[in-house]
Amino acid sequence: MKHDLAAHWDRLSPLLDAALERDPAERAAWLDALPAQDAALRPLLARLLSRQVEAEGFLTHPAPWQGERHAAGDRVGPYRLLSELGRGGMGVVWLAERDGTGTHVPVALKLPFVAGTTASVRERFERERAILAALNHPGIARLLEAGVSDDGQPFLALEFVEGEPLLAYCHGAALALRERVRLFVGVLEAVRYAHANLVIHRDLKPSNLVIASTGEVKLLDFGIAKLVDRETQRTEQTELTGLYGRPMTLDYASPEQVRGEPLTTAADVYSLGVVLYELLTGTKPYRLARGSQAELEEAILTANTTPPSRARDANPSMRRALRGDLDAIVMKALEKDTAARYASVDAFALDCARWLDGRPVLAQPPRFMYRMRKFISRNRLAFAAGALVALAMVGGTAVALWQASEARAQSHLAAEEAAKQHAVQSFLTQLFDRNTREQPDAAKARAMTVRDLLLDASRRVQGGFDDAPTVKLELLNTVARLLRDIDEYDRAAALGRDAVTFARAHGLSGTDAHVEALMGLATSERLVGHGDAAVAARDESLAVLDARGDHDSLLRARASANTVAQFAPDIEREIWLVEDAVHLFGQRYPNRPEYFSALYYLANLHRTQQRAAEAAQWFKRAIAQFGPSGSRDYTSLGSSYAFVGASAVWLGRMEEGLRAYEQGLQLLERHAGAAALTTRFQRGLYAEALHSNGRVAEAHAQFARIAADKPPGPETIADFDAAVYEASAYLSEGDPARAIGRLEPYAARFAEFGPRYVPNGWRFAYELAYAQALQGAIPAARRTLALARELPPHYGVTADTSHDCAIEGAGIELLAGDPASAARLLEPVLVALADEPSEYDALYVRAKLRAAEIDLARTPPQPWSALTAARAARAHLQSRAGPGTLPLLEARARALEGKAQHALGTLAP
Repeated sequence: MKHDLAAHWDRLSPLLDAALERDPAERAAWLDALPAQDAALRPLLARLLSRQVEAEGFLTHPAPWQGERHAAGDRVGPYRLLSELGRGGMGVVWLAERDGTGTHVPVALKLPFVAGTTASVRERFERERAILAALNHPGIARLLEAGVSDDGQPFLALEFVEGEPLLAYCHGAALALRERVRLFVGVLEAVRYAHANLVIHRDLKPSNLVIASTGEVKLLDFGIAKLVDRETQRTEQTELTGLYGRPMTLDYASPEQVRGEPLTTAADVYSLGVVLYELLTGTKPYRLARGSQAELEEAILTANTTPPSRARDANPSMRRALRGDLDAIVMKALEKDTAARYASVDAFALDCARWLDGRPVLAQPPRFMYRMRKFISRNRLAFAAGALVALAMVGGTAVALWQASEARAQSHLAAEEAAKQHAVQSFLTQLFDRNTREQPDAAKARAMTVRDLLLDASRRVQGGFDDAPTVKLELLNTVARLLRDIDEYDRAAALGRDAVTFARAHGLSGTDAHVEALMGLATSERLVGHGDAAVAARDESLAVLDARGDHDSLLRARASANTVAQFAPDIEREIWLVEDAVHLFGQRYPNRPEYFSALYYLANLHRTQQRAAEAAQWFKRAIAQFGPSGSRDYTSLGSSYAFVGASAVWLGRMEEGLRAYEQGLQLLERHAGAAALTTRFQRGLYAEALHSNGRVAEAHAQFARIAADKPPGPETIADFDAAVYEASAYLSEGDPARAIGRLEPYAARFAEFGPRYVPNGWRFAYELAYAQALQGAIPAARRTLALARELPPHYGVTADTSHDCAIEGAGIELLAGDPASAARLLEPVLVALADEPSEYDALYVRAKLRAAEIDLARTPPQPWSALTAARAARAHLQSRAGPGTLPLLEARARALEGKAQHALGTLAP
C-alpha cells in the first residue's frame, strides 16, 4: 500500500482532496464516475476513503483515530472544538476556542492527518509551524500556537478569518475590474512579504485567499510552503516530498511544479497569474476537451494560453477593459519560461498598481504612442476642459492650433520619459562596455572590478546628463549609494555634494530626489568624519520635509532614522528622532527594509552611550525584524550579531559575547567579504574580547588575520582601529615597544583617522602616550596625549571630560612621578562611580585599579585605601562577570592587593 501511494501520489492527491470535499454518501457514485484514465486508481482511492489502511506510513489517514475521532465539544490540547470548518487530503480544520481563559475568541484549529511516529510527517508539521511563526503580516493568517495533544494529535491554532473566498466575494458583490485588481494587489503584498522571508507558498489558489469581514485580504494555508535557500533562491526536495510526491493543486500549478523541478518564487508568480486570470474572467486559462489531469498537465507545459480578453466565459462587458494592459500583465505572469515571467511578486504588484493609476505597464513594450495614450487618459479631464475653453474662445482654427500645441507638449513629455530611459540605458551600456573584450587593451578591460566600474561611473555621471536634470540627480544619488556600499566613502561624499548643489541649481529643491541627495550626503559626510557637514545635510533634509508638511511619509521615516551619530550636538534629540522613525515604521511601514535599519541605528545610539543592556535589546529586536522587514542588508545584520556580542562582553558575559561575535563574523564574511571594512573592524573587536578573556594566542591570530585580509592600497580606518586594539593588547602584556611600533605608523594620518570614530581616536592618543611613558619618554607622552584634545566632541563628551581619558591620563602622571596630579585627574571619575554598578562595568574596575596604584604611589603610601580599591575591583569582576572570565584584569587586581598587603606588612588572607 505504502509503495502504491508513493508511485501514484501525484495523481492520487488532487483526487483524494476532491473526494474528501464530498459527503461520504456521495463518494461511491463519484468513484464510479471517474474518467477512464483514472480508473486504475479506483481501488486504491476506495481503500483510502474507507479508512482501511495500515497505520505505519500513510500520510493522509494513518489510522481512524488520527483526526477522524474528534467531534464537537472534544478537547485537543487546550482547545475545545466547536464545529468543523473544512477538510482536505492533509487534515481537518475546526472552529475552536481556548478553554479556561474566560474569553471566547475563536481560532481555526488545524488538525493534520499524521502518524506520530512518521519522521517525514513530523517534518511537514514542524515546517508549517516554523514558517507560520516567522510570518507576521496583516495579510497572512497568524499562527497563535502550535503543539501536540497528550494523545499525540498535532495541532496548529491559527487566526480565525471570518469572510468569503476571493472569487465568491467578488462574484457576490459584482465588483468591477478595478476593485478586483485592487484586492489582488493586497494578495500580492502578502505573498511579497512571504517571499521576503524566503518562503514560497506553492499552493496559491482562490480558496486560500479570503476577504475578511473588514474587507482585507487574508492569505491562508502554508501547509505545503517551503523555505528558499538564501544562496540559490531555490527549494530542494525533502524526504517528505520525495516519498509522497508533489502536493499541489494542479489547476494553479506552474510548469516547473508539474515537471517536479526545484522551485523559486517564480512558481508563486505563475499561480498568482492563474488566480488573476480567473478573478478577471471567471474561468481558468486552459480550454480542455476532456478535463482530465493528464490533459491539464499537458496544457500547463505546452499549450498556448488564451488572453483574458478572449477567454470563452469572460463577461462581454469586461472584454474591452481586459484588452491591452490587463491582457499583457496576466500573460506575462503566465509565461512558461520563468525568465520571461515577472522577476518577482514586487514587479507583478508594480504593474498592477501602474494599471490602477493609469500609467504605462512594464509588461507592454515601451512604444511611443502607447505611452502617449496613457498620459492623455490620466489627464482626460484637463484635456477636455481645455478643449471646451478653446472652442468657446476662438473656434475651429484655434482648436486646431491648440491641439497641435498639446500634441507637441505631450510629445515632449513622452519624449522626455523616453529620453530618460534611453539616457539611463545608454549610461549603463557605455559603463559596462568598458569591461568587454572590445577594448584596445582587452585583458585590462576584462579585469576591471566592480569598484573600478563604479569609480568610472561617478566620473561619467558628473560630466554628463546636464540636459536631463532629473535623470542626472537620480544617477548621482544611486552611484553615491553604491560607492558607500563598497566603502568608497570619500568619493561618495564628493558625489553627494555635487548632487545637492545640482538639485539647487536646476530647480529640483524640495523634491524627493533632493531629500534623497541630502540624506545620502549626511551619511557619507558622517562616514568620512565631517561632523558639521553631516549634521547640516541631515537637518536640511528634515527642514525640507517640514516645509512640505510631511510628517508621516516613508521618506520622513527614513530621514528621521538617518542619524548623524557621534557628531550630533544633542544626543537625546538623535535618540528621539530615531525612536520616532522606529514608531512610524512599526505603525505604517512594518515591511520596509528601512525598518530594520532604523532599529539598528537606535541600537547603535544606545551602544555609543555605553548602555550595554539597552543596546543588546535593540540589536536583538533588529535581528528579529530583519526577515519581516524584507531587508537584505546582511552587513548590518552581521554587525547586529557582533554588537550583541560587544554588549555582552561589556556586561561581563564573555561566553555569550564571543558566540555572538562569531555569528556576526560568519555573516559578514559570507555577505560582505573578509576584506570589507566592517568585517575587519568587527574582527578587531572580537580579537580584543578574546584577549580580555585570556585567549591571547587566539587574539593575536585574529589580529594577523585582519592584516592578511587587507585589500591592496593604503591603510584604512579598519587598519587604524585594529592597530589601537592590538596595541592595547601589547600594553596589557607588558610590551610597550610593540605597542609603539603598532601605533606610530598612523601618527601622520591621525587627523584623518581620529575623527572617524572619536573614542578610538582618544584611545590611539592615550595608548601611544602610555607606551611612551612606560619607556620613560614623558614629554613625548604628554604631547601625544594632547592629540586627544584636538578631536571633536563625541556626543557632547570631550577628551577633557571623558572618563576613559581621565583614567589613562592619571596613569601617565603616575609614570611621570606625580601621583597628586594623577589623583586630581581621577577624582571626578571616582565620584561618578561611587556606587558599584549592578551590571559588570569595565570602567568601574579600571578606575578602582588606577586608584589603588595612585594610593600606593603617594608619599606616604596609603596601603589600606589601595587594598580596599583593589579588592573592590576583584570582587566586582568575580560577582558581576564570574571568576576567570577576565583573567588579565583579575591578575592585575591580585597583584595590587599583594603590593598593598606587602606595604602593610601583612599576609594575604
